[in-house]
Amino acid sequence: MAKKVLSPEWMKEYAELWNETPVTRDGTRDLTMVIEYRLKDDQTRAGQIHVVEGEAIYGGAPVEGKKLDYLLIAKLEDWKRLGDGTLAPKPAIMFGTMKFKGSLMVALGHLPALEEAMRMFGRIEDTDWTV
Repeated sequence: MAKKVLSPEWMKEYAELWNETPVTRDGTRDLTMVIEYRLKDDQTRAGQIHVVEGEAIYGGAPVEGKKLDYLLIAKLEDWKRLGDGTLAPKPAIMFGTMKFKGSLMVALGHLPALEEAMRMFGRIEDTDWTV
């Protein structure tokens, strides 16, 4: 059954994939953070991932009152392009295709993990890419 991108079910699989992917897990082992992804097309559609020393301990709906370390907002089509690799994260951030709030210095210092985290958007099976 198809899962809408950023839905709680989709985010749970994303967190599992994060932990199974050495580039994201090992590449962020020095970080503890809360990341929220949102659709620019419908900002009520959002998901969070909580990472403690590289391990995703939560993937699901945004937790009310949880302080965000990073907020990333992009159009549905741009999340899809990030996932299939036709849009790279660094230019997406620099040119405003993806709205990025958080420490850019830390994110760029962990660029391989950031790039892999974005490519993972294209690796969740049965993703429903409709708004």
